[in-house]
Amino acid sequence: MTTHAPLLAAHTNVSNIVVLQRRQLTAAAMPDRTIDEKVPMSSSPTPLAYGSTAIAVRELQLPPSDVARVNRYLDATRSSMLFGPRTILVEGIAEAILLPSLARKLFAEDRIWTRFVGSTIVAIDGVDFAPYLRILLTQTTSGRIAQRVAVITDTDPGKRNDPIGKLRQQIIQLDATDVAEVFAAPSTLEPELLEAGNAEAFWPAWAIQRPTGAAKVRALVDAARAADHRARIVISAMKKTRLRKGDFAQDFLDQVAAGDHDLHSPPYISSALTWLVAAP
Repeated sequence: MTTHAPLLAAHTNVSNIVVLQRRQLTAAAMPDRTIDEKVPMSSSPTPLAYGSTAIAVRELQLPPSDVARVNRYLDATRSSMLFGPRTILVEGIAEAILLPSLARKLFAEDRIWTRFVGSTIVAIDGVDFAPYLRILLTQTTSGRIAQRVAVITDTDPGKRNDPIGKLRQQIIQLDATDVAEVFAAPSTLEPELLEAGNAEAFWPAWAIQRPTGAAKVRALVDAARAADHRARIVISAMKKTRLRKGDFAQDFLDQVAAGDHDLHSPPYISSALTWLVAAP
C-alpha cells in the first residue's frame, strides 16, 4: 500500500515503511536521452532530470531503542516526519508555533515560501534529537530519507555538558555535514525573541499569563546592560512563575497581530530557515 497520509503511516511499524521520493539526478546519473517535454526550460539553462528512490527504514539498521522511540512519536503525533524532503527538528511546541509566522516575514518570494511550506516541523518535546537524526540522515545505497535537516535548539547557559557539540559530532559521524546543521540560540527561545526587538508584543503576552509580575520582570530586564544577563533574568522568571511556553507563543503572536507590530526573527532562527530553503 502507498499513502501520503501520516495517519496511516503512524499506525505502521516504522521498520515496515519504505520511503519513496523523487530526486534530481546529478550530471553523472542523468540518462542519455532527449529532453523530456514536461521539464520547464525557463527555470534552468540546462534541463533537469529526475529519478525515483526507495529507502527502506529496515535497511538503516537502527538500534531497537530508536525504532521504539520513533514508533511512539509517530503514533502520538501523526507527524509527517518521513514525508518531507526538508525537516526542521525543534525542542517543543513553542518553536513549532512560531516558525511559520517567522518564515512568512522572512520569505516574501512565493517560490521560497513554498519550499518552507513543503518542509516538516518536528517538535520532539525534549532535547534528545539523536534518534531522529539517525532515521533521517543514515545513508543507504539509495540515499537518505531527508535531503536537508535543520536542528533548532537552545544553548541553555549554565549546562555543564556540551549538547550542541554532541549534535554536531553525530552529524559528522553520519557523514551528513553537507545536508544537516545545528542552529543554537545563545540562550533560549523567549529571551532571544526579546533581544530581536519584539518587546512591544513580548511583555503584553507575558502579562496575559502573569499580570501582576510582568512589570517587575520587565524593569529588571531593562536595567540589565548585558544580553546574557537579560537572558538569565527572563529564564529565571519563567521558571519561578511557571510560564507556559506554548501558550506564551500563541499569546505573543496574538499581540503581534492585534498591535500590528513588526515581527522580528532572532538571528539563529533566520539563519536556520534561510539555510533550510536554499536551492539544492
